[in-house]
Amino acid sequence: MMRLESHAYLVRGGSLEAVGGLLEKEGVTTRGNPDYYAVSFESLGVDDVRGITDFASFAPLGDRKYILMQVQSATAEAQTALLKSMEEGTGRSIFFFIIPAGTFVLPTLASRCVVVKLQEESGKSKVAEEFLELSYKYRLAMAEKFGKDHDREGARSLVRSLLSLASEPTRLNLEAGQLRDLLDADRYLASSGSSPKSVIGHLALVL
Repeated sequence: MMRLESHAYLVRGGSLEAVGGLLEKEGVTTRGNPDYYAVSFESLGVDDVRGITDFASFAPLGDRKYILMQVQSATAEAQTALLKSMEEGTGRSIFFFIIPAGTFVLPTLASRCVVVKLQEESGKSKVAEEFLELSYKYRLAMAEKFGKDHDREGARSLVRSLLSLASEPTRLNLEAGQLRDLLDADRYLASSGSSPKSVIGHLALVL
């Protein structure tokens, strides 16, 4: 059960359907409810957050608005905009930020949310730790292999593992520019036109 005692929830490992089902168990009508807004993004950008903010800015017809965002990845700028939207909201909207387990979230955003884990973290940080321990030469060799094998999913899995480590500053403390590079790498690898070799090669240099 999800007790609706906060204005913002960070749901790790869930889906729109799963969270909607939990809300229905709490007595929230989801079908045909004008105060219920559920949307999915491959990559959440600042313009997407503006649309969500516009919806949240109007008073609900009932007691509350319920805003569900299922996001595969989100830029640092989008997460900052979302945080601002939640902080400046009318107080009558409840936000649900739904992300895959292990996805990096800015600490400032996570600290404003109640964290709900519908799926445990994958625990695939070992590959990221091994990458960070490699010399620049062997990191480039790994990038070369991703490119030769056209292994976009493998490259993205490595990036997601690095982002998972970065969500725990005691394990991987990145500067703002490095974090932006990682988030951009995740976004680029979601595109079929990107080069796994180039993306991982860039990270080999900057991390």
